[in-house]
Amino acid sequence: MAAADVRIELPAWANKIDRGRIPEIASKLKAGTNYVIVVPEGVTEISEDDFEGIFYVNGRRKDPQQAQDVAIELPNSLTEIPHRLFVYNETLTAVTIGNGVNKICTEAFCGCNRLKTVIMRPGGGPDLIIDIGAFMECEALESIEFPNNLRVLESYAFTGCIKLMSVTIPKGVIRIAKYVFSGCSSLETVTISSNADIQKECFADCSSLTTVNFTLEKIPRLGIRAFKGCTSLVVDPDWADRFTDVADNTFEGVPPFPLWLAVLDGTTYEVKNWNIPLLGGPELLRRIKIVKHVEKCATQQHPEALKSGTWELRHHDDPGGNTGSHLLEALMLFERGEWGSETDLTNVWVVNWVAEDEATSSSKRKTDDDGGGGAAAKSSKLGLSFTDLAI
Repeated sequence: MAAADVRIELPAWANKIDRGRIPEIASKLKAGTNYVIVVPEGVTEISEDDFEGIFYVNGRRKDPQQAQDVAIELPNSLTEIPHRLFVYNETLTAVTIGNGVNKICTEAFCGCNRLKTVIMRPGGGPDLIIDIGAFMECEALESIEFPNNLRVLESYAFTGCIKLMSVTIPKGVIRIAKYVFSGCSSLETVTISSNADIQKECFADCSSLTTVNFTLEKIPRLGIRAFKGCTSLVVDPDWADRFTDVADNTFEGVPPFPLWLAVLDGTTYEVKNWNIPLLGGPELLRRIKIVKHVEKCATQQHPEALKSGTWELRHHDDPGGNTGSHLLEALMLFERGEWGSETDLTNVWVVNWVAEDEATSSSKRKTDDDGGGGAAAKSSKLGLSFTDLAI
């Protein structure tokens, strides 16, 4: 706490704040002073009337030009923060929430545009619900640490918190509703330890989001457009074997990534030209399975190509072209069931580029059906059979 902060503990009567004494306390608040208002232990319920003269004047929000900067500490004995209690409060800068609270009601702190810090006391309290829009558009909110008793994040709970930078969702969360963190444009890192579904547009338009860490072995179901517009997101290739289900357009607007092949001797070998948009849906899961199958075949048939470090898949009818797209088109035919399960793609080649200097770079693309192409390249056929691939 800064040296200028002044702590004021509100008087209580039975299990409520003694409202009769609040106007006297409020009359002594001075402009230019930061206050910490403490609701004492034993208080189990609060309302707007308890803060008359502090946050409200005659039931209306105090003019911010006449108000002080106020932080508030809520006790462990409090069980609920009522609907819209602090909505659009322009003087509240920080809040500490006791571990006995089981519900932060709809829009309780919505639009508190100077609220920078929310502290939720840990400690095995009752199951906690953060209701619809509870912290929506708290544009100054920079950090929040969820307690382990958090169970539900309802829709729009943190929508538009444009300065929030990181979030960790605990293991015990059973519901992550739609739009919870949508529009959090400064959000960079998300850690998810819950197996709850990530619902519609949960992280939509989080344009600074680069990293999502799923701590469980299986990734929860990802809902429609869950990561739409996350233009900085780097997708971890390890997700391929961990997806449970991916809805349509989950990754709409996320930059495409080169699909990958086997990790051999600690090095990942990419399939060039396979920049597949990560839209989501069943087609994403099928493509991942297909690429993994190509990986398996290439590793078994041509390990020497992988060991060299840089290689591509090409189609022998157009050895100098964009083979990734040719192969992808063929594989899509298989996906749609237009080819039988025993189809072989015998015209797919593994092309292995060897080291070359600047002077020989022009010969890099010269590859023929016999695997020639001069000193710059070697190639050999890769037979792909789908008899053991379940799409």
